[in-house]
Amino acid sequence: MPSMCRSAHVGTNALHFIYVYLKPACRSDEKLVSREVMTEIYRLLYLNQLPILFTSRRTAELTKYAANAFLATKITFINEIADLCEKAGADVQDVARGIGLDNRIGGKFLHAGPGYGGSCFPKDTLALIKTAQNCEAPMRIVETVVAVNEARKRGMAGRVIAACGGSVAGKKIAILGLAFKPNTDDMRDAPSLDIVAALAAAGAHVKAHDPQSHDPQSMEQARALMPEVEYCSDAYLCAPGADALVIVTETARCRRRFPRRPEPPAATAKELHSADKSPCRVGDGPATP
Repeated sequence: MPSMCRSAHVGTNALHFIYVYLKPACRSDEKLVSREVMTEIYRLLYLNQLPILFTSRRTAELTKYAANAFLATKITFINEIADLCEKAGADVQDVARGIGLDNRIGGKFLHAGPGYGGSCFPKDTLALIKTAQNCEAPMRIVETVVAVNEARKRGMAGRVIAACGGSVAGKKIAILGLAFKPNTDDMRDAPSLDIVAALAAAGAHVKAHDPQSHDPQSMEQARALMPEVEYCSDAYLCAPGADALVIVTETARCRRRFPRRPEPPAATAKELHSADKSPCRVGDGPATP
């Protein structure tokens, strides 16, 4: 049974799952017993009539890959729509809400940001591509999604540099959110890794805060991967004196503390902080798988 529990939501997902698909045993007698056992295990959760699908091993594997690849595609699509909105003068949040009202599309995974990361989407999209190549049935759409996502993560630092007047050499950049998604300390393929590395290479002094930093052990992954960063225990210790503040992870706490402002992104955090105690917001967090 492939794992479909989201990071930081394992308990909730285990009890309130969307679907479960199971590979039965190879022998027919074992297959019958395994179906009965698994059905009994999940019987108490049948009040909501949630589907349990018994499949072959290959079908179960491809179902998981396809599901995550589809969600990764949805994230990448809205990110490219965000780029178009910036050029056309439209509001991507309104566009996302508009298309999300269509029940055939839905509003989840339509939050533009620096790209997807984590343990599932990168791994499963690449696994689907490799499986398709081995079967001589290339997945061109998924291949493009992976390429566009990687380019977007690398390009986020360029947006910050542009917002700071074309150079961040000697400037202080505050980063809010380091993990690939809220409510976890998982740094696997997190967009912050590309963003921080590029900003540091451009000469910036990077200060960072992650909401999980209240736990001394929670950000050990980040410290090991980004030793050049000055880590702060609170968002308000991170923001003062910064030339730009970048919300990388879509965390409710950061969004409440530093709401979207009407000022142009080129305005500096220092200017806005002195005016109304709220730094400018250069970036926005990714969708949360």
